[in-house]
Amino acid sequence: MAAVTALEHGRMRPGEVAQALVAWQAAVFMGTADHVEVICMCPECSGDAPRWRLQRALTALPPWARPHLGALILPLDRYFLSRTSPDLQAPPHLPWWQRRRAF
Repeated sequence: MAAVTALEHGRMRPGEVAQALVAWQAAVFMGTADHVEVICMCPECSGDAPRWRLQRALTALPPWARPHLGALILPLDRYFLSRTSPDLQAPPHLPWWQRRRAF
């Protein structure tokens, strides 16, 4: 993950990718096994901010390094998708994770 380290010492803060990954995991696994329960709608608690930071990191990484970070994010995204449904009222310009709602 040398590419992540280089990214964190350039465009991002040191440790920001790991912090975002932990925060996205906490946001995804919040609630019960039946649904995602968003307690607070601020970006940090709802998961928008950590997932957005991870997306920024994925985009900024060189193509050869993206799959390594993507492999850590993908299981969380899949779980999030399985516990939410599309929000048909959400504007289409929003990222996919912001166009989802809890059951």
